[in-house]
Amino acid sequence: MAAESDKRRELIADLRTALAENADLHARLLEQARDAGVRDERQRMAGEIHDTIAQDLVALTGQLRAADRAADDTVRRRHLHQAASLATRGLAEARRSVRALRPEPLEDGRLPEAITRMAHAWGETAAVALTVEVTGTPVALAPDLEVTLFRVAQEALANVAKHAGRPGRA
Repeated sequence: MAAESDKRRELIADLRTALAENADLHARLLEQARDAGVRDERQRMAGEIHDTIAQDLVALTGQLRAADRAADDTVRRRHLHQAASLATRGLAEARRSVRALRPEPLEDGRLPEAITRMAHAWGETAAVALTVEVTGTPVALAPDLEVTLFRVAQEALANVAKHAGRPGRA
């Protein structure tokens, strides 16, 4: 009976060790998946920027050069109008690309740490004592969900600053 009990204890200890190893492997796999997602998103954004903004800038430069060479005022204005349109479109695309980027605090850390750092920086700027409390065990979330939650926290602090007349910005 004692031998059987000892064997069960060993099996339970082995099972606990295996579960801890499994949890560690799972956490590392999630981190690797997050890092791979960040790399893929950077690659996609770089290609998108090259395909849109860079091409608009090349075309913009061409229109400005053509306007500079144009002898006729009507032709010059047409090139300048085209250049202004390209600049406006490029600016809109740049803003859209920036909005789509993962916030920098999430690049190097997890959501709880990123929100905590952002909130403490906001508190210092706004001269407000701010406490961030994380309950439970933080787990990695889908990158787009983390971005959304981070932006919600930013917007919440921006609204506090706006409505309280504080200078802090998230």
